[in-house]
Amino acid sequence: MVQKKRAVGPSCPLCGKPNQCGVTSGAPSCWCMRTEVPKQLIERVPDALKGIVCICEDCVKAELATILSRQEASEGVVSRE
Repeated sequence: MVQKKRAVGPSCPLCGKPNQCGVTSGAPSCWCMRTEVPKQLIERVPDALKGIVCICEDCVKAELATILSRQEASEGVVSRE
């Protein structure tokens, strides 16, 4: 979500947990501005909140893990877990 935004709250719009938004805490930027947030995750954010509230890092990491798992499954890679 690499864009300027005005933060509206400290909670993730998807899970409700603290989103650790740097902008909300007064910093000039946020961790999410340096992270590629999957498009399909952004699409799940209510339209009124898109671009103005951070998805939490846990939700981003979980979505990235899901994407990786799907890619591995489609390529026939077996997980070591």
